[in-house]
Amino acid sequence: MLSSFAFTCPAGNSAGPPSDAAGWTLPVRCAASFEVVVLGDWVCEHRDPYIRNMIRFRRTVAGTDVTRWWDNAGMRSPSRAATRGGVAINREGGNVLVSTSTGLAAGTYCDVLGAGRSGAGCAGASVVVGTSARWRYRWRGTARW
Repeated sequence: MLSSFAFTCPAGNSAGPPSDAAGWTLPVRCAASFEVVVLGDWVCEHRDPYIRNMIRFRRTVAGTDVTRWWDNAGMRSPSRAATRGGVAINREGGNVLVSTSTGLAAGTYCDVLGAGRSGAGCAGASVVVGTSARWRYRWRGTARW
């Protein structure tokens, strides 16, 4: 995991960490998120909710194989082992509507990278896998789930 500080690139890529006038490294105070970091702030990627949730997802699917794959050269949709989890990423500029076989058990799956779960439901986006183990989803351009 990386934790770093914001700097201008390429001019500032040889700058040291945030320091006082005497050159002493300042205490680490992390920016609230990637979206609000300013030059000289500690970025603290390891504390970003998306990174934390990616690690949690990786631990959930650890030891499983990619069992399904759909790719039209822009939208990539791997699905991981039967009841563990799936990933869909749209790197295209436009929306993509897909219905594919997943290998996942029927049910509702939450976007764990974004909002995650809330009680027994999803706090944000979700995908429903039908009894035929297929999911149908529409992703806007440059989206991930």
